[in-house]
Amino acid sequence: MGPLYQWFFPEVERRFAEGKLVDVGAAWSPDYEKLIELKPDLVMIYTFEGDPVRSKLEELKVPYVVNSEYLENTLLGRFEWVKFVAAFFGLDEVGARVFRLVELRYHLISTKVSASMATLNIKPVKVAWFSVYKGTVYVAGGLSYVANSIYDLNAVYAFSDLKATGGRQVSLEEFVARARDADVLVVSTDLIQSLEALTDEIPQVAEFKAVREGRVYRFNSNIYQLGYMDTEGWFLDLASMLYPELFPDHTLSYFVAL
Repeated sequence: MGPLYQWFFPEVERRFAEGKLVDVGAAWSPDYEKLIELKPDLVMIYTFEGDPVRSKLEELKVPYVVNSEYLENTLLGRFEWVKFVAAFFGLDEVGARVFRLVELRYHLISTKVSASMATLNIKPVKVAWFSVYKGTVYVAGGLSYVANSIYDLNAVYAFSDLKATGGRQVSLEEFVARARDADVLVVSTDLIQSLEALTDEIPQVAEFKAVREGRVYRFNSNIYQLGYMDTEGWFLDLASMLYPELFPDHTLSYFVAL
């Protein structure tokens, strides 16, 4: 949070150092006194049903808007909220142009994969996207932006039948049964730094196809800030992980091979 957080935007880090940006605490529990002192024209928040932050801002008569991009179930849908943010700065047309450019690049990557697969007779790969903490496994739902990005690259998602737009907890046994033959494993956290750490959590992973073939990846720490801003870069990383033969010169930015 604020200056205590690792920033991958040098401009943000510099502005905190110069006092031009002020930390008002965690998004779910801000320092309301400090917030009132700043007299903001507008506060932009994420929220959920019954969110106490929303009701408190209303009580304090602090103007706010809700940014719900995280509820979108496609990568482009999430990025399209750039138009919403741009509108508050009088940059509607700029926001629209930026979105069209990103949308075009996204579709070019997807089209390249589809065309190459047909031409070169490349088979779709199977992907498992998950995180694990103290033996509890969470996977991306089959209707999530993660799953839809995988589908847009003509790949198979191991948990496509889980009708959820967010994450889902699955049993260890179910995860092993479904992900054992996956071509690619993506660990959706930067807390697991090595294959050893992963196999400490799930010993069975050592026998997985993706592990034997060296196709296991984790989040890079910059993904939470830069990766979802650079939508087409995130998508290109994913495409190169799934079909490295189609992107031989690409270097990953937001994922790290284990």
